[in-house]
Amino acid sequence: MGVGERLGGGAGGVDVDDLEIIDDCLTRVAALGDPAAAIYARLFAVHPEMEALFARDVDGSIKGHMLLEAIEAARDLSGAGVYGAHFIANEWVNHQNLGVPGDRYATFYDAMIETFRAMLGAEWSAEIEGAWGRVRAAVSDAIAARG
Repeated sequence: MGVGERLGGGAGGVDVDDLEIIDDCLTRVAALGDPAAAIYARLFAVHPEMEALFARDVDGSIKGHMLLEAIEAARDLSGAGVYGAHFIANEWVNHQNLGVPGDRYATFYDAMIETFRAMLGAEWSAEIEGAWGRVRAAVSDAIAARG
């Protein structure tokens, strides 16, 4: 029995087994190395104006912390659904105060998912795609509920 099933299911229509799938994906990605640089390179390639927002992050610690928070929120959205949606909605507002346009906030999740997909290559499955797709939809739902 997955965490989501024990606690009544995840947020945003996320499947009971998604937390296990997401965790397995993250374990496989971590075994290949830290994905942070690749995620941010992908994000900045699509939205180069966002790179300037990290000018003070000379050692990558801000980017690393942001990635950790995004992963933890994704894990919650794919499992218990206790805080992830509220976290996303609040960070959407906070990031606008930092200069991130509202329509850009969720693109970090796109860059993260696309990087994981590229890193795993042939190991990326329809099951993983579905789990991350449901997380991404839950991110959009959280933002829509706030906006």
